[in-house]
Amino acid sequence: MSESEDLPTNWGRWGEHDERGTLHLITAEVRARAVAEARSGRTVSISRPMPTSPIVAGRTAPLGADSIGVMQAALFTGANPHGTAELVMMLTHHPEVTHFDSLVHQVVDGRVYPGIALEEAGGPAGYRHGSTAVFGQGVVTRGVLADLAADGPLPEGHGVTGAELEEACARAGAEVRSGDALVVR
Repeated sequence: MSESEDLPTNWGRWGEHDERGTLHLITAEVRARAVAEARSGRTVSISRPMPTSPIVAGRTAPLGADSIGVMQAALFTGANPHGTAELVMMLTHHPEVTHFDSLVHQVVDGRVYPGIALEEAGGPAGYRHGSTAVFGQGVVTRGVLADLAADGPLPEGHGVTGAELEEACARAGAEVRSGDALVVR
């Protein structure tokens, strides 16, 4: 028995070729309920600005340098240029960035969610299974904020427990329901 057989899993829950995972829990009914609870119509983005660094900094930038999650380079269109362009490269595996295609990045026994062989899912040219294209229409659901840092920053390397998440939701007077997005600070 492999170590992975002891872990909880949703592999196979929505079929052997699924690419959405638990986003299947965000149904039309869940979205309608979320919209019905809206009081102001105000949207709140959970995005944040990503500072850029010159591409020459790369992954070898010195410790303490500004974020290198996004790098850019100016491209000139020939001698005595009539215009310029730029190349922007985003490192989605930077510690300051999250992304939706994580299902394909978790490899267990040579397979990615929901059991596709890694070499079948993709390679250097990109992913054929589990890419962010699946989320092209966006994700709309009710968000619940669990503020774990209400009393100050957590220690580096702190492992968050289910009890801590429940406590934070109780403090906020929020109940997490199937299909909700849990946003953790």
